[in-house]
Amino acid sequence: MPEGDTLEGIARRMQPLVGAVPTIAAAHPRTAPLRIPERLAGQAITAVEARGKHLLVRFDSGLVLHSHLRMSGRWTIGAPGRARTGAWIVLTTDACEAALHKGPVLELLTPAQARLHPALGLLGPDALDPDFDVDAAVARARRGPAEQTAADVLLDQRVLAGIGNVWKSEALFDRGLDPWTRVADLDDAALADL
Repeated sequence: MPEGDTLEGIARRMQPLVGAVPTIAAAHPRTAPLRIPERLAGQAITAVEARGKHLLVRFDSGLVLHSHLRMSGRWTIGAPGRARTGAWIVLTTDACEAALHKGPVLELLTPAQARLHPALGLLGPDALDPDFDVDAAVARARRGPAEQTAADVLLDQRVLAGIGNVWKSEALFDRGLDPWTRVADLDDAALADL
């Protein structure tokens, strides 16, 4: 499953779409009922951002295209006009084309739906956020169950969004911590360091 750093890279590569009104194709049977091209016709993209493992494409009407790749999805980004056979959705401008393939989560949200979204609303701060507050993350980690392990807390997207199995394993190895170490057995300094 792509982790937060992968989604951040995708969001950065999609920045040429920002400010443009894309041509949108969503002919795949899975996405056709969402009527995304019709609902976004003539709207400019105002932002493309990663939040943990989620990608949000914001439009000037306030609508938000939300995707999560889980294990099987992928975004491909490149020059316009490339063949996008089987893509679930394709956003094309003169500068860039982005296509989502097999993305298990693809939805078009109103601003209210985005604010109240069950997955997005529970996300902790993104691990890559330059203003990430370590002390607040430690406090959130302490709110978990007493048996929660160091491995569990790193994967808890409510504590810190964007960490998956690869970064969890690397962080634990780097700190020399047994994944089964209970968070309750770590002092605040060790937890902050992790």
